[in-house]
Amino acid sequence: MLTAKLFAASAIILAICAFITRGQILPRMNLYLPVKNIFLGPFLWQLLGAFVCAILALIYLAFARWMPRPLNQTMGLLSFMFIALAFIVWLIVGSFIGINDSALSNGQAGALFGTILSFLLGWGLFAANVAWTLFRIFRGG
Repeated sequence: MLTAKLFAASAIILAICAFITRGQILPRMNLYLPVKNIFLGPFLWQLLGAFVCAILALIYLAFARWMPRPLNQTMGLLSFMFIALAFIVWLIVGSFIGINDSALSNGQAGALFGTILSFLLGWGLFAANVAWTLFRIFRGG
């Protein structure tokens, strides 16, 4: 239940930050996806983070309320830590991209790659937590 509350709180914080900084408070941080010429700015990244955290909060809440065995809290906290770290570092590093029309440095690229790995590791821990809990429920032990 603690993990559900943490994810819900981070979803609310990210959504509030997205709407407060809707103007030009944050520097331009567009990510270009060449598939369909999509540009995602800080507002959309924060909304994506809020959406991801809200989904995870609902899943943790559903397991805590309606399943006979809740998800492992330690794994949930580790998952939260990695996902929250990914969003925080992504927004911090992303705010320095494009200042003074400078190119992406190796340190910034490494930090962004690290945030992607942190996000994937958080989701991997979450998936392993859900799979193990479902295995224990269906095994009957």
